[in-house]
Amino acid sequence: MPTVAFNVIEHHALALTCACGQLHVSSFPGSVSESVQYGPNVRALGLHLTQGQMLPYARAAELIHDVYGLAVSPGN
Repeated sequence: MPTVAFNVIEHHALALTCACGQLHVSSFPGSVSESVQYGPNVRALGLHLTQGQMLPYARAAELIHDVYGLAVSPGN
């Protein structure tokens, strides 16, 4: 069986107050629209498991974790 790999990219927003007292907050890249995002392959697998194979969200998330070691949210 081929080895499966996935990339995890974590972004941090920095908030600092300068000597003048103004708060400066960094922004996320434009492509980041949610706090957690999955790539197209994980989204397609989740869609196939829940809509094609009729698995409940929690069982689909459990299967993805068991097979790939990737913890995904079971939220719908």
